[in-house]
Amino acid sequence: MKLLEKVIFYLESKRLSQESVAYELGLNLSQYSRRESVNILFKADEIAKLSALFEISANELFGDETIIFNNTNQTGGNFAQYINLPQELIDQYENRIK
Repeated sequence: MKLLEKVIFYLESKRLSQESVAYELGLNLSQYSRRESVNILFKADEIAKLSALFEISANELFGDETIIFNNTNQTGGNFAQYINLPQELIDQYENRIK
């Protein structure tokens, strides 16, 4: 699934209206609707808000698998941690910098 398809899927599965999602993103309804109908990219801060609203990680929205290795040793400290960022998110960020 593409990002937009996942947003629509989570919107419907959480039984949220477009109006409520638009409000959470700080957009009016027409701005949000254009993102769905014209495939306008979501901004990075909007993706963060969407993942919080849908109670999922940004990686789940992009569809890439998150790899986390977090092993706690016997004294309770963290041994290691690794998170894989999706290439689509990296590309989108680099395009915004340009």
